[in-house]
Amino acid sequence: MENDYITIGDLADATGFTRQGLYNYEKMGLLTPDIVAGDKEKTRLYRRDKIDLVKHILELKNTYHLKAIKEILDKQQSDSKGEA
Repeated sequence: MENDYITIGDLADATGFTRQGLYNYEKMGLLTPDIVAGDKEKTRLYRRDKIDLVKHILELKNTYHLKAIKEILDKQQSDSKGEA
């Protein structure tokens, strides 16, 4: 199970995006850590499939504003829940 999760630093390295950018995406609701642990210093852990999500966001960012990307991702998530 431990290898199923990566830190925000690992996610940044894997996507070529900054940690601060990932924190901003989290604040906007575009990206959600799967595990948040610790009292003072919060450790954020992400499933490895979040790499693809961040890359998808970065691709969409070439065409859309972040607000529109949030709406696209919300719709995709809603559609996938409807199929389950």
